[in-house]
Amino acid sequence: MKVLSALAISAVLLQHSIPPPNPAAQGVHRAVRLNTTVHVLETSAGSAFSDLVAVGLQNHLPIGIVVGEGPDSDICRVPLNFTQETMTVADLIAVIEAGMPGYRAEIQNGVLDIAPKQLPDNTARFLEMRLARFQAAPQTQTVMGFTLWGSIDGILAPRAGRDLNILLSMSAETVPGMDVSNASVKSILNKIVDEGNGGVWVLRTSQLKTLSAETRMPYDIDGYVGEDLDLANRQILPCAEPETH
Repeated sequence: MKVLSALAISAVLLQHSIPPPNPAAQGVHRAVRLNTTVHVLETSAGSAFSDLVAVGLQNHLPIGIVVGEGPDSDICRVPLNFTQETMTVADLIAVIEAGMPGYRAEIQNGVLDIAPKQLPDNTARFLEMRLARFQAAPQTQTVMGFTLWGSIDGILAPRAGRDLNILLSMSAETVPGMDVSNASVKSILNKIVDEGNGGVWVLRTSQLKTLSAETRMPYDIDGYVGEDLDLANRQILPCAEPETH
């Protein structure tokens, strides 16, 4: 297998820069509850997707995002209407659902989960797919996402083997390893971004037309600390299709 190569989260964040993240204890983010206070930019980054990643970065708020297609792709086009700089997670959920009627937002397993109300069948099946066991050594959240894909790929394409490329950052935060049994793909994605200083996973329904040996890794995971992704300043394309691995 080639040395691992990484997809950064697909998104063009802000044409202007985001303020530096709020300080967080080393290796720990605050628990996410409905009454948890978050700080947001009153001006929009241009799309709900970019707004949400900016809020996650600024607050070390673990987030999972499913990007829909067609009418459910509003997350890539419409901005969120922030009218105050400080709000609770409950307020943020209300803003998300008001700005994108086709989406729902809720806290699941300590992660702010945002997805179309009606998931395509293959996307739902993928997220509900259960792994008999998932093990990962301490590593960055990005690499852990690729480790997870190796387990999923072994189910979709037994014995096939595929090449992957990943860019690794020497400054990336290493999060604790994990060993879970009989867990769904979604619960593992949530567990990964809930570790350390938090992170975000993004899954594209457009990448799940089939669930077979032809399926390519449909999600990206990035941590908020040191993944060489510099979400505050780096230009990454929102909601764009990833490169073929």
